[in-house]
Amino acid sequence: MTRPPRHGIVPIMQSDASTAPVRAVLTRAARETAYLTIGLLTSSLALTVWVVGVSLSLSLRPARRAGWAASRPASARCSR
Repeated sequence: MTRPPRHGIVPIMQSDASTAPVRAVLTRAARETAYLTIGLLTSSLALTVWVVGVSLSLSLRPARRAGWAASRPASARCSR
């Protein structure tokens, strides 16, 4: 059993040709969205690694003593 033609279009002439440009645009949009999402995740990971690295490097530095003269050896200090 065949369907009657709708709106004057013969069933044989109905194809995906009219949806091909739409499908191509949607496919490209999906690929670009995936690409941008991966880039966002990568940059977020890089920022996290950088913040952790800076935090660790600052926290592992030796503590400074109070004042510049306190860090110098006693023989280098001027006595007045």
